[in-house]
Amino acid sequence: MRFLKTRVVYLIGFILVVVLAACAGILLGKRPIVTPKTLVIGNQGLTIGQKAPDFELPSLTSSSSITLKTAKGKPIILTFFASWCTPCKTDIPTIESFYRQNQNQISVIGIDTGDTKSAALNFVKSYDLTFPIGYDPTQELANVLYLIPGMPTTYFISDSHQVLGIQIGIVRPSLLQTWKQLFPKKASN
Repeated sequence: MRFLKTRVVYLIGFILVVVLAACAGILLGKRPIVTPKTLVIGNQGLTIGQKAPDFELPSLTSSSSITLKTAKGKPIILTFFASWCTPCKTDIPTIESFYRQNQNQISVIGIDTGDTKSAALNFVKSYDLTFPIGYDPTQELANVLYLIPGMPTTYFISDSHQVLGIQIGIVRPSLLQTWKQLFPKKASN
């Protein structure tokens, strides 16, 4: 009987160590990088190969609406962020810089979600964002239609609105360059 109790104690200890290690990895930012050959964790939200659902949101910075059609036939980087999201403060400047360098080939659409309007506008102003930004204060687009797993979450979408890739967490410049290679090149006339 004592042998069985010892084994149970060791098993519980082992499980605890595994759980703590997993939690430490998450807390230290060891989030999965989703590449063209991997999928989002679980079956929630969009997966690679699915068609991205269209939406219509008010623009945060103008009187127009924001939809996937805002991209006008270009591949899209669709990024969800908020002013209260600490990793977004690293992510958004990287995406803005990439957009400024590649706006003739690629569209970027930002979705500010879960913010007050004043917090959202201050965030956009502080990072001098120039790409179109939809305003999703109730998080309906983020949590109901797209089921994003966390913020920031960025989708790489073809010009026909097929999801080519998903990044959960901070987007690094090298990843943006990799994704740029996935987008079809337009023939020059």
